[in-house]
Amino acid sequence: MLMQGTSPTVALSAVSKSYGDVTALNNVDLEIFPGHIFGVLGPNGSGKSTMLKLISSVIQPDHGKVRVLGRDCSDEYVWVRHHVGFVPENSVIYESLSATEYLSLVSSVYGIETRTSRERISALSDALATSDIMDELVGSLSFGNRQKISIIAALVHDPEVIILDEPTKGLDPRSFRIFKDVLSMLAKRGKTIVFSTHVLEIAEELCERLCIMYRGEIRASGLVSDFVGTGKDRRRLEETFFRITGETSLESLTRGVGRAFA
Repeated sequence: MLMQGTSPTVALSAVSKSYGDVTALNNVDLEIFPGHIFGVLGPNGSGKSTMLKLISSVIQPDHGKVRVLGRDCSDEYVWVRHHVGFVPENSVIYESLSATEYLSLVSSVYGIETRTSRERISALSDALATSDIMDELVGSLSFGNRQKISIIAALVHDPEVIILDEPTKGLDPRSFRIFKDVLSMLAKRGKTIVFSTHVLEIAEELCERLCIMYRGEIRASGLVSDFVGTGKDRRRLEETFFRITGETSLESLTRGVGRAFA
């Protein structure tokens, strides 16, 4: 539970972002507090990735303010990037380096002492089962192993804010289970974790709070219990998601496919 007077770790105020004639975010307001795993849900093209990139200070808003740990992401983007761990949906990694070389490079950029870096990389590597591929070139790794290396790179500097865009894609069941446990542990330690996912069951299981985006806007935000109810009134998150995003005719679409292939 939040203590009265707790300040948000992440705050978006009237944020808008466009790419040419396409509006990715439209006047978005959002606050995310420490000690939470906050889920960002929405169909493709709803603005999820754009919002996470703004919070990570990878891109800047056209209008409005994005603050992380009280710092303006436009004015102090270098400081923000050093205090945020970010796993983008499509990770960009130096393919000509081995996994060990790449993670050592990341550690040096963040100024992590060598011994500390090795201990953290070793612990994360053991947890995510990458020990056997650390000497291989990143460019030769499978998508799932590249994703694991991206996750290690995002966590190695022990950031206060962790931003994850579809981080579970490509993870095997063992790594997925450990990854969930690690996120829960970090949240209990006061970290702020924000992640997007298309898998509603993951969001319902992991998150205390979430928002649902649609066409560049946040259509609903709150506790998971606000979306699924409790007791006799409990419902699947999927039902609420489809209602908020206007997808109420799925059965008729399925029937249409059935008729087409009859």
